[in-house]
Amino acid sequence: MYCDFCKSQIKEKYISFEGKLYHEECYKDHIQLRCFDCGRGIDGKYITYKQKVYHENCYEKNVALKCDLCGEIIDGSFISDYWGNNYHSFHADNEPRCDYCKRFISGKLTKGGSRYNDGRVICTLCEQTSVKSLTKGETVLNKVRLSLEKFGSWVR
Repeated sequence: MYCDFCKSQIKEKYISFEGKLYHEECYKDHIQLRCFDCGRGIDGKYITYKQKVYHENCYEKNVALKCDLCGEIIDGSFISDYWGNNYHSFHADNEPRCDYCKRFISGKLTKGGSRYNDGRVICTLCEQTSVKSLTKGETVLNKVRLSLEKFGSWVR
């Protein structure tokens, strides 16, 4: 019996794979599938994703698309927002979104949020820069006016 990789005689243990025989070392070093994530050899079940193979655990922990709201793996249709967050589609009907930036409001993504008396919802990220008083509104307006005047774009 000869190894189908190195062509030398097999004297002890060997591995049979896809109808060919290999020394254990030849198989492990040159033939055995390797996880694209961790680099270790794959024995048993594996997942192929984008033409790369992974241990199931490596794929689930490090590669699979996960919902940025609940953390579970997304399998099927999903929503992406402007900031690159991905969500299960079913969250759209069940979770509040900021009326300004449209992010889902959660402790993880937006550090929470609040509701105005009129029912609008604002995330903590937007709330930090929101205009809550006439004085702040006038300050922002004056900054914008000065910026536009530099370009000759302000009409009185």
